[in-house]
Amino acid sequence: MKGTFGFLVLFMVINSDLSVIRKAYSEAIYSEKKTEKLLDDLESITVQTPTLYAYKGATHAIYAKFLLNPSSKLEKVKKGTAMLDDAVIADSDNMEIRYLRYSIEKNIPSFLPYRKHIEQDEVRIINALIAGNDALSPEIRSEVIQYMLKNAQLSPENKRDLEKLVN
Repeated sequence: MKGTFGFLVLFMVINSDLSVIRKAYSEAIYSEKKTEKLLDDLESITVQTPTLYAYKGATHAIYAKFLLNPSSKLEKVKKGTAMLDDAVIADSDNMEIRYLRYSIEKNIPSFLPYRKHIEQDEVRIINALIAGNDALSPEIRSEVIQYMLKNAQLSPENKRDLEKLVN
């Protein structure tokens, strides 16, 4: 019983952290200071689930856009994309992790070699959304659907199916 309670408390703490991290991440995309703060917060979290690790990797990759030195930018992108790849390996069926990697790779300049999972992640995410087995929270699911409608290479059928999920 004591072990179950401890696990429940840990689960609640992680989910609480994750909801705060999600909100901070959506704001960090546009602000260097908020990105730095989020990186500091992510470094202070001692329990690293694959999802939290993916947010950490995505935040490192985003931070690269605020750096001036090209080699520093490249190092941040390398670090972030490697962390995202590790998170996908750790939980390959987690569509939130795949979405983070997809959105980062989709926005990395095409001359950089860190865009190799775009098609694979796009197919997995779209199929999971349409099938309804994505296991995403309602707010994240809505965000992912909107992002895919704007950024993915969609067949007319997939576009129609995703649009139905919005309405």
